[in-house]
Amino acid sequence: SELVELMEQEFGEANDAGVISLAEAIQLYEAMPKKPLYATGIEALDRHFGGGLAMSQLVIAAGEKGVGKTLLTMQILKNVSRGWRTMLFSLEMPYWKIVERFQKQRLDERILTNLSIADKKFTLEAIESIIRIEAAKGTKFFVIDSLMKIATLKNFSSTAERYSHISATLSRLAVELDVIIFLIAQMSKEDTKNGHKGLKYSGDLEYDADVILYILKDKNVLSKRELICDKNRQNGEEFKETVYIDKNSLEFKSEPAVEVVYNEDKIQMEVI
Repeated sequence: SELVELMEQEFGEANDAGVISLAEAIQLYEAMPKKPLYATGIEALDRHFGGGLAMSQLVIAAGEKGVGKTLLTMQILKNVSRGWRTMLFSLEMPYWKIVERFQKQRLDERILTNLSIADKKFTLEAIESIIRIEAAKGTKFFVIDSLMKIATLKNFSSTAERYSHISATLSRLAVELDVIIFLIAQMSKEDTKNGHKGLKYSGDLEYDADVILYILKDKNVLSKRELICDKNRQNGEEFKETVYIDKNSLEFKSEPAVEVVYNEDKIQMEVI
């Protein structure tokens, strides 16, 4: 038909247009080299993700102010950097503040070499360009801190519309370049007050993300956090894990750090 002829002129054969049978897809998949999982180094997460995060994903970590979103992300970034090239877009803090945070932790030569920091007020368009350049050099893991600080060259009628454009761009980029893009976002204050989980100005954010992690504070224990995954395209597993922030290393751990407190004849174990 005329329509088929027009399509063949534009796309060529069906395979060139990205249309293949399931049998062909299985053959291609089985011939592919096995892709690595990027272990976060946080046992509570890696266990549920089958060993680590897979490539071609947009991962969003969200929480209210002061909950430890940046701490969690930097811990993951440090651990991934032990084996892979990584990049941090620090739109919230200059590089020297990042250095101050990392100085509290043990760093080896691989981390110092593999981790790059970009701390200018980049637009989305500049971020995309840098990711393309760095991905071509072998960088596969990118962290953006944070969504709220990403400007664009386009004008939008609302924040939700701008966020939707950003998430759609980053999601497409993750798939196209076969990389992981880890994006820090804020939770909706209204949802938090009502005991619900939701992203601030969500728009299409929740749709575009492959994985959404929420970090929630505990009202009674200062160091206690709940890690909740309520979207997981990697393997479909949703979960909730209790973790603690160690005040010395500023790292998330599955078990609370404790100290022995001597009170007369009674010995108490207290969370620190």
